[in-house]
Amino acid sequence: MCGRGSCLEIIIKIIIVITNNFVTVKALKDGIPITTPSFYMSETSLTDDVIRHVFRSATKEEMPLLSERIRIIREAGKVLFEVR
Repeated sequence: MCGRGSCLEIIIKIIIVITNNFVTVKALKDGIPITTPSFYMSETSLTDDVIRHVFRSATKEEMPLLSERIRIIREAGKVLFEVR
């Protein structure tokens, strides 16, 4: 058994993994190579509009902190591209 706090952390992590997998599958089905670092490090390939499309909501509300997430996605792409 886990304490209340640690169980909550585990549940949150599982939800994040499921959400990220859903977004990845949605992007790949739309023909967006979201799993390719050279694609998502590029502002010309992966425009802000494409990212908005990938992370679109079922409501009209935009994803919180979207500009920060875009910066992090591009930074991660650059690091992964350099490492390979």
